[in-house]
Amino acid sequence: MAQRRNRNRRNRKSSNAVSVISAIALLVIAVLMVVFVGAYIRNNSLFGSLFGGSAEETVLSTEESSGSDDSDIDIDLSETGFGLLTLAGGDIVYAMDEDEASAYEEDQLIEAFISSEGAESEGAGASETSGRVERYYLANSFLDLNGNLYYFDQEGHACTSDCQEGAFIFNYDDDGILKEINYDEGYDGDEDESGRDDYAGLITTKALWVYVDEKNKLGSYSELMYKKTTESLSHSLGGAAVQYASPYAYSIADGTVFYLAVPAEKSNSVSGESGASVSAGSVTELIEGKLYAMKPGADSRYIAGEHVLGFKVLEDRGGDPVVYYYDGENIVRTDSFEKDEDLILFTEDAEYVVNIDEGDRAYLTLAGGQRVTLQSDDFKAGNFRYALAADGEILKVAEKTTVSTGGYTYSVQSGESFGETKSRVIRKDNNGTEEVISSEFSGITYNLHYDFDSYRIIAEYKGNDGTNGLLSISKDGDVEFLEDSATDSSRVVLYGIQDSKAICKRTENGEDVFYSVRLGATVPLAVAVDPSVIVSNDPGDIETETQAADDYDTVNQGEVPVITGEAPGGSGGQTGTDSGEGVISAGPGSQDGAQIGNGPGGSTSGGVIYETRGETIGPGGN
Repeated sequence: MAQRRNRNRRNRKSSNAVSVISAIALLVIAVLMVVFVGAYIRNNSLFGSLFGGSAEETVLSTEESSGSDDSDIDIDLSETGFGLLTLAGGDIVYAMDEDEASAYEEDQLIEAFISSEGAESEGAGASETSGRVERYYLANSFLDLNGNLYYFDQEGHACTSDCQEGAFIFNYDDDGILKEINYDEGYDGDEDESGRDDYAGLITTKALWVYVDEKNKLGSYSELMYKKTTESLSHSLGGAAVQYASPYAYSIADGTVFYLAVPAEKSNSVSGESGASVSAGSVTELIEGKLYAMKPGADSRYIAGEHVLGFKVLEDRGGDPVVYYYDGENIVRTDSFEKDEDLILFTEDAEYVVNIDEGDRAYLTLAGGQRVTLQSDDFKAGNFRYALAADGEILKVAEKTTVSTGGYTYSVQSGESFGETKSRVIRKDNNGTEEVISSEFSGITYNLHYDFDSYRIIAEYKGNDGTNGLLSISKDGDVEFLEDSATDSSRVVLYGIQDSKAICKRTENGEDVFYSVRLGATVPLAVAVDPSVIVSNDPGDIETETQAADDYDTVNQGEVPVITGEAPGGSGGQTGTDSGEGVISAGPGSQDGAQIGNGPGGSTSGGVIYETRGETIGPGGN
């Protein structure tokens, strides 16, 4: 019994010893696990903490990363603090905490990790739990700080000489502060730029593309175009009020386009589209050196600076634009822009004037003198349509063959009689009934325009004797020749009607000459007659005139319309009276046709075939 009790006592002692040892082992394992987990959390590495150094020393890790993937980043990580720092080697850097760095993209930051064991005062932002300080250095980015502009390269060092971005060259002093911005005229885009064939000078954001149309130029400046990424169509910035800029001299910020026509050396003319000469005078001077800001689709623009040679636009932390520009002497910083009250919108109801002060050229301007700086093949100004160069020069005038007013459509019919061209004025009402309202006169008439001040039609004219000029035609049918317009050198082209004068052009010795003609100085050419209805025995003999009042032929200044030859007179016409009255009918007949005139009916054999836009009408007579 005693032996059994001793054995039991020994067994119990042995079991207790094993339990204690097991408990101690488990405790050690638990402690080690806590240590290992803590180390891993701090360093993302199990062994890096265990064998990296003692708890008393600060370890600067070599973990650095940059969006540029540059493995040769050289920043002295022993430098403490945040903000603008000058390192021992003279390099200037900008250090940030995590909150400030959140405003930048990943490729604009260099990350530096500084770990500290047991020393909370090792750096601003130290974590009580991890003893870890995280710093960021600005790279590949501009910095707007205390009214100065800095640029930090891919290694995080501030530029202290010349640095170029796009078409602008930035010059910095030894402290990294911007001193000049100048335009590089030779810049032709980055080598890796895509889409240049279709979108010259393309710059993009997630929502907007901006580029230039090099076919539409104002001197050396090109029309600015934009395309929203949600749309397939491109639009002209400013719409009808075309905006121009130097190549690559534009930027996008906050959905707004900032653009500049960089001042160039002045000359009498510069090369325009297809080498055409374009005046570089007052038109370009209005926009040169002004930094504009305009939102796509808006009808107003803002001025961000004047006398500008170069600029840079940034966005502040709120996303609002901030502009730095160089005026030739100083760098100016601004975040407030003034609305440009001088922006001209060229609307159809504006008052336009044809300016011929230069003598050999005509320009379309507003009444105040502002040129219509809009290249267009079909610009409507009052009762005229023009083809315009980008500087407002009128290249061509659209020809009209009819004028509609007071419920009638007026035109002039022309034809041949015994080798002599004859013309007469007809009108057509809304029911299609045509009437002759003038006696016949010699020559041919074309390009009719209505003058709302004198209530008369002004038309170009070529007489049978070779005289060219302009006619004034009343709505009753009186036809008068404007004596100031007479010339035998070339066709007289009507360019405009203003201030009781007609503006026209003739060519002398191969040179264009523009001059004005008094509407009141006239010589009678034909008189009005009581309206005589043009009657057709066969509706097929007369084509119906369908052209509306505002319809124009293609914009051109072509040759005089072709006139048809003689044809037999019609029968059934009423004998002309002494006053020249008579009802005209068309159709074949054996009797001589009577010529409508101011006197008795004649016996002109064969009559006259009249035409307007291809119509032929044969007057009959006894």
